[in-house]
Amino acid sequence: MDFIKQRPWVVPLAAMLLGFLPILLSFFRQQLAQPEYQAFPVMLVAAGIFLHLRMSNGQAVDRSNLWLQIAGWVLTLAAWGILLASFIVYSPWLAMVAFVLYCLAISTVLWQYWRFDGVLRIWLLLALLVPPPLDRDKMLIERLQLFSSKVTSLMLDSIGVLHVSQGNTITLSDRELFVDEACSGIVSLISIVYWVAIYSLWQHRSLLHFGLLAGVGVAWTVLMNSLRLIVIALAWAWYEVDLIKGWPHTVLGLVMFAISVGVIYAVDRFLLALLAPINVPTESNTKRRWSVGRALVAGWNTLVASGQAANSGDEGPMSESRRATIAPDGWKPEHSIRGMLAPRSVFGYPATGAFAALGLAYLAFFLPSEVSQEANIRRALRQALDMNAETPIVPDSSWKLLKFSSDRREELFRWDNWGQYSRTFELQDADGFVYLLSCDFMFGPHWHDLRVCYRGTGWTINDEKVLDFAKLKEGPQEPVVVESSLSSPPVVEQFTIKRVPDVKDGLITYGAFRSNGNWFNRPRGRGLWQDFIAHIVQGRDRAEQADYFQVQVTVFYEGEIDPRQKRNSEWLLHHGATWLQQHLSAAPAND
Repeated sequence: MDFIKQRPWVVPLAAMLLGFLPILLSFFRQQLAQPEYQAFPVMLVAAGIFLHLRMSNGQAVDRSNLWLQIAGWVLTLAAWGILLASFIVYSPWLAMVAFVLYCLAISTVLWQYWRFDGVLRIWLLLALLVPPPLDRDKMLIERLQLFSSKVTSLMLDSIGVLHVSQGNTITLSDRELFVDEACSGIVSLISIVYWVAIYSLWQHRSLLHFGLLAGVGVAWTVLMNSLRLIVIALAWAWYEVDLIKGWPHTVLGLVMFAISVGVIYAVDRFLLALLAPINVPTESNTKRRWSVGRALVAGWNTLVASGQAANSGDEGPMSESRRATIAPDGWKPEHSIRGMLAPRSVFGYPATGAFAALGLAYLAFFLPSEVSQEANIRRALRQALDMNAETPIVPDSSWKLLKFSSDRREELFRWDNWGQYSRTFELQDADGFVYLLSCDFMFGPHWHDLRVCYRGTGWTINDEKVLDFAKLKEGPQEPVVVESSLSSPPVVEQFTIKRVPDVKDGLITYGAFRSNGNWFNRPRGRGLWQDFIAHIVQGRDRAEQADYFQVQVTVFYEGEIDPRQKRNSEWLLHHGATWLQQHLSAAPAND
């Protein structure tokens, strides 16, 4: 009890964490499984350390502001509503957004009752932990990898190293280097942004300074990723030294990261001089004349002022009434703590108690449903793993099974772009055409864009279409227009892949569905907002519930595709997907 009396903020903090942590644990587990985001614990620790140190050296003040209180409560109510929505649709990403919003609301309280540097920048450390929606980070990964492979190919050409560049693949005389393995651009990119954010907060840099420094860091890191791939290629081509995996690859990555840090430090020194405030000589008269130049200088000084300077004791001339408002006589730290925990405060017991009640409701009502869902997913996974050459997914006797293959990519996490498990049936129809019917799983939590995999291996995507899944068995289908994935019928994607050296052109038809058999459409709408809603509603974000299965039919051809190949591809996809849906839903109710 003495501990709580000395630290009364512990109880509302615990109540707040009770509301968020149960679902945020799933978010953090998912981030740890993705290499590009594994540095996020450093940001959490840094935010806690900076907040503790800055508040320890801060000054208790009273600068209550009605508008800030209103803004704080608006943010708090929004965070509470978003957290509830995250429970309903099982979205840890939404829960993290709610957590960041509530931390921003708490920041408004800290500003009113404590005077210290970096409240907004400490909050920014947490905001950077939220990945962009609509898989924009994965789109960035694809573009960075393609850029790195192109730069690497140009440099190897100039050096004289014989190679072939196809998408994200650099093929040497006796070795194939995949850019995703050798130089995953987003990994060091995210690490550099994290480091720049922590460094800027440590050095009391302004938000403008941080933005410019982060921009330079992103550009430099992309170039360093290309250099890392060049080093890997040269090491193998000249000395047969493998730097693509194991501790040599880790050491190489650390060296490149250290070089990037050194360059960013040098740029920081340059920006420090470039963004220095403009000294304005003080006038002898007390009444200053307003001018455009003086206004521009004042605006520039406000924009580039570091937090340390803005919050230092040197505030210039200030009226006694203003100084009394900020630091009234007799105002002590315990007064600020009481103000922070007052019922009207967003960090008081009413607000934090509401979050605690929401957390208890999650544990009592939402978590059991999630546990049951995870059990069903595991049963469906076991059913899918049972597929073999005798599986009746093969059509009638007019089709001939030529080959069956079973793959498990142990080095991949469950929702990787390539899928951890694969079952492939090589089939021949009555006309002698050969088709690959592939069942790949598990994917998730969002749409698996198969085009990324083909582009990454050097193919060109053309003639993209969307087909109504239910009508595939009826014969050749015209493309359908899908305005919203929330209201559209189950659809499949279809596109052609154009020639890579020594390989025929191909037609790809594929679709995906959940472990419970429900079809999963790619988010599409008339705008980003519709796509965002579909992304949240249709794509569970939980790592444990990355549960959708993909069925793909591939047929290769020369010149123009035979209409029979297209018709049979679509029919085969409908047959295979329907059989697998029924097979998964037939999983026993109990283990």
